[in-house]
Amino acid sequence: MNRSSTIFFHILLLFAITFFATLIASLLTVGAESVFTYFGFQTMQNPWFDYVRLALQTCSIFGIPAMSIKYFDLHIVVFPFCYKKDKKLMWISILTWIFCILPVYGLWELNKSIKFPVFLSEMEETLRHMQSVNESFMNYLLAYRGIDHFLVLTVVVAILPAIFEELFFRGILQQLLYKFSSNIWVAILTTSVVFSVFHMEFYALLPRILLGALLGIAFAASGKLWLPMLIHFLNNFLGLATQQFVSKPQMDNLSQMGVTS
Repeated sequence: MNRSSTIFFHILLLFAITFFATLIASLLTVGAESVFTYFGFQTMQNPWFDYVRLALQTCSIFGIPAMSIKYFDLHIVVFPFCYKKDKKLMWISILTWIFCILPVYGLWELNKSIKFPVFLSEMEETLRHMQSVNESFMNYLLAYRGIDHFLVLTVVVAILPAIFEELFFRGILQQLLYKFSSNIWVAILTTSVVFSVFHMEFYALLPRILLGALLGIAFAASGKLWLPMLIHFLNNFLGLATQQFVSKPQMDNLSQMGVTS
């Protein structure tokens, strides 16, 4: 088996492991539901159960494949910066992310305005329904319920995804794709598309691809995962804080800023 075939096999193996990790996450969710029920707690419309469920899914689906990193013969540097150039890259990356916030809002609005041909109308209706269900769930999940909920949400929505998704997408997948293609931009863009598709939101596909590209560039430039982890955390935490502390009219105004010519 030549080098390209070996790497391609590793990519397929990564997704196979991810599939089984998803099954494990489902079993753990069922177990958590049983525990809540056993102690007399409901699971429907119970934010604490949803926090546990999301944490289990994030840690399992992305964490289990990350545990196999040595098998793929990859090296991941996670730890914080030690050199002046790393600090410079950090500030450049954060500033770039800040300047990308409004274009992301613009892409969000552009993505939501996409219309399908008539013969694909049923598919469009299905995708819009899925988006509506997801947005309704996120509005419920991220509603402000006090500082204790806010702190737990910070862990579940901002910290855990920043760690485990970056380990999976940038730490493993992007490196494998770079080894396979020998082109860093192909690796970054392909990983960004997969990163966006994994979130199962067609009407948020474009802004997540942009975010994924920024995270991929940050990793490629620094060689350390702490940088995309930091940007990922800041992005999710900003979304969480905005959802909790900014009114809907104010959010609508921010959204319009992104599409104003």
